[in-house]
Amino acid sequence: MLLLFSVVLFPVYLNMIPIAALAAILLVTGFKLASPSLFRHMWSEGRYQFIPFVVTLVSTVFTDLLIGILIGLSVSVLFILNSSLRRPVRRIVETHIGGDVLHVELANQVSF
Repeated sequence: MLLLFSVVLFPVYLNMIPIAALAAILLVTGFKLASPSLFRHMWSEGRYQFIPFVVTLVSTVFTDLLIGILIGLSVSVLFILNSSLRRPVRRIVETHIGGDVLHVELANQVSF
């Protein structure tokens, strides 16, 4: 809301901000968001987390923010579909004295 308020009421003053200062703020923010520790953490999570992360980062750098996020989202959806197709449903039947009990386990990405 504050950003929208500033853009509507102070466009002349916002245009006085040097582009170099905005670029420096963007670089510092980007480094904090994609720090080396974050890369190590994503690597330790496994390739199904790391590859979409890197694809999103690289596509954002080489295109723009919206296109990069859409590409990263598409790659993430492909990884989710791939893992769901490998093991979508697992059925476990337990035999008890009172009768059989059926347990159904769904893939991790299934949500309600």
